[in-house]
Amino acid sequence: MAFSHPIRRKVVEMLGENELTVGELAEPFKVSMPAMSQHLQVLRKAKVVRQRRLGRQRVYRLNPGPIREVAEWSIKVAEAAEQED
Repeated sequence: MAFSHPIRRKVVEMLGENELTVGELAEPFKVSMPAMSQHLQVLRKAKVVRQRRLGRQRVYRLNPGPIREVAEWSIKVAEAAEQED
């Protein structure tokens, strides 16, 4: 699940503010670039982030559509749960 790991949740927040490279994303967490690449792969498969090439680097950015869908779904679930109480 794309949002199950706290690093991935924070990466989504960071990419909501700026496009970033793997190295820029890995540095605050003190994780290796391969480890961050694995997190990004999970997010890419879920279509939460997109990547593009900038020279030799890959730059990542947030894909807002799936985030919006999750937010709308979460609101519906919360409202349904409140009605049952």
